[in-house]
Amino acid sequence: MQTLSPVGLILTPPLCDDPEVIKLLEAQHCNYVLIAPNNPDSAHFSVNMDDVAAAREITEYLLGLGHRRIGYIRGHPNHGASVKRYQGYCEALAKYGLEPNEDLIRQGHFDYSTGLEAAELLLDMQKPPTAIFASNDDMAAAAISAAYSRHIEVPKQLSIIGFDHTRIAGIISPQLTTVRQPISELAASAVRILSNNISRRFSSEDDENAIFLDYDVVKRNSTGPPPQGEII
Repeated sequence: MQTLSPVGLILTPPLCDDPEVIKLLEAQHCNYVLIAPNNPDSAHFSVNMDDVAAAREITEYLLGLGHRRIGYIRGHPNHGASVKRYQGYCEALAKYGLEPNEDLIRQGHFDYSTGLEAAELLLDMQKPPTAIFASNDDMAAAAISAAYSRHIEVPKQLSIIGFDHTRIAGIISPQLTTVRQPISELAASAVRILSNNISRRFSSEDDENAIFLDYDVVKRNSTGPPPQGEII
């Protein structure tokens, strides 16, 4: 029975950062496009969003509201986006003359259960944060749940932000302040580049291997100033 090989593939995280997968595709001379790889400056075609800038901007939003003790829930350690979002968080703190406080940083895996565990650790501190930046919306939703189970009002007593602008961000109460990733646009661009690559029809838009698309910070009801007397 003849085995059919794909003429092209689109790789999303974490596969887009797996060197063995890339090596196999190269060996098979298979066309491929990476979505949000950890290293968009490589020779591979990729479509990206600037996670560092987005995380920096949304952290600066919290800092501008007056928050200084900002907890952070990391994403999965095998995802390049986790590194970039943490970098943006640190850059925003540095802009305000602050250093990351390891006591305020907890590890998650981009899912609700690890987000809940991380948020509980932060909120059970003797001096908990006045805001939490969870590096995706599922973990931010878990942080809201952890807050309400402790009778902590969001955003009156605790601000919470997420990342990705997934469906849960708009249906949870209060609705999440988050970063809107251009998911549909990322996918459409990847398909266009792959199609052009397969047919060798390169457009002027594809002169560069790495294409970056815009993001938006969506401000909703999960954020506000810190409790009175907490601005330091």
